[in-house]
Amino acid sequence: MHPRPDFKRQILEAFAAGNANRPETTFGNVNADVLSHLMPGFERTDFVDVIRNSAWSD
Repeated sequence: MHPRPDFKRQILEAFAAGNANRPETTFGNVNADVLSHLMPGFERTDFVDVIRNSAWSD
C-alpha cells in the first residue's frame, strides 16, 4: 500500500476546485455534497422543490 498523507483533504479540495466554476452542474450528484462543505455560500438545488415548483400542469 502506498502512503497517502493528507489524502482525504486533498481529494475533497480537488473535487471542489474542479466544480467551483460550474457549481450548477453538481445537481443530483456527490459533488453537491463536496461543495456544500467546502464552498461558502453554496446552496444545493433540491430535487423535490424543482418538481413541486415547476410549471408543469397537474
